[in-house]
Amino acid sequence: PIITKASSSKKNFWHGCLSADGKKRGNVATYEWIEYQCQNQKGEVQIGRLDGFAAVIFQHEFKHLMNGTYLDIAKQFLSKAELDKKIESGELPFFEIASDTLPLLINGYTIGKTLNEYHSK
Repeated sequence: PIITKASSSKKNFWHGCLSADGKKRGNVATYEWIEYQCQNQKGEVQIGRLDGFAAVIFQHEFKHLMNGTYLDIAKQFLSKAELDKKIESGELPFFEIASDTLPLLINGYTIGKTLNEYHSK
């Protein structure tokens, strides 16, 4: 897959992952929307646009293809129980515009480049 375009605005999200079972959730930024190009199982080119939570999930999985996880980038961590409590109480929003200081999940990737180009750096 290639991310061909991305919004200038970013959203925060507290990521967890099956690859990081038992680890705390980490807060990182993702693009609010993305456009992508990929191939299906038949090799046919597919293009699309995702926003909101679907864009977050795509970028989360894309980070794995970059050979990483949110644990490599996040600076703030909370257990799932702590996070759930803070969201339920309104102390933390579930999904909001991210500050410029929040690390970008796919930091280091250049929009429009292939993953082969990313890995050949």
